[in-house]
Amino acid sequence: MAATSHAPNPKPTLQLLKETNNNGAYSIREVFNELGVARDVLGGKSYVFYDLLIRACCELKRGDDAFECFDMMKGKGVIPCVHACNDILSLFLKLNTIEKAREGKLKKAKEFTGLWRAWGSSLMLLQVKPDSYTYSSFTSGMCKEGKLEEASGMLEKMKEIELRPSAVTYNTLIDVCSSIKKAFSLHDEMMSKVIQPTDVTYTSLIYVLSKRDRMKQAGDLFEKIVHKGIFPDLIMFNALTDGHSANGNMDRAFALLKEMEQMKVVPDEVTYNILMQGRCREGKVEEARELLEEKRSRGGGGVKPDHTSYNTLFSGYSKRV
Repeated sequence: MAATSHAPNPKPTLQLLKETNNNGAYSIREVFNELGVARDVLGGKSYVFYDLLIRACCELKRGDDAFECFDMMKGKGVIPCVHACNDILSLFLKLNTIEKAREGKLKKAKEFTGLWRAWGSSLMLLQVKPDSYTYSSFTSGMCKEGKLEEASGMLEKMKEIELRPSAVTYNTLIDVCSSIKKAFSLHDEMMSKVIQPTDVTYTSLIYVLSKRDRMKQAGDLFEKIVHKGIFPDLIMFNALTDGHSANGNMDRAFALLKEMEQMKVVPDEVTYNILMQGRCREGKVEEARELLEEKRSRGGGGVKPDHTSYNTLFSGYSKRV
């Protein structure tokens, strides 16, 4: 395994490491130590297999093992590559659902980011430098925590150290903007830096406009996107449909459903729930119920109603009593 880790393609080694971790016969510490022994026997000078071990743990969603491997590398004086650090950070941010956060997953991610700060004056910091992906991950984590000023500060920090932000960095910040002006300012900044906005960028802008009842602007932006040749996806359609539904413009909301069909974008349970909620707000509960039946009978097995679908109907009927 240590020998194959030097091959141009790391996938075979990565697969071997995942299989070794999965069979449960060895602890992560035992695997780590055996890799070190193999390296010494082979006279290798690289520690790339430790980085691959971290990646294997992350791909298996074994965060505790990844952190233990990281700590053992530190103990040996081995400097992990920035990609290995990003793998760990990315894993814990992906696990950051409300339930996972309560279990301390995000806390671990924050502890991990603190390691770089702790190494501020050390040689390690000079060799393990956060890259654009790292800062984007930090920004995402802070946004999920509601620390929007700190998240914006990460963008300023990137500018200071001359790291080029990615579209992902800007998309993350736009998505949580409470101000239309700020959201479009970030969009304009992207354009000035020749960072091409993505469909996620435009979906976030539409969402911000919709939440501020600026549906004409949201519709104009949607048309502009289509004319630019950007293919609207399901999430973008749902964001615009939700805005029109929430603002009582059900004719436009259903027109969007037809546009989805024309563009071969398949509506999902979220689409139908949005339309059902709109009908219930109008007091047209029977029409909302018809949507539920249409949802079930759509081609390709239909769209399975979820608890939100039924709760919407229950709420609609209860207001008629």
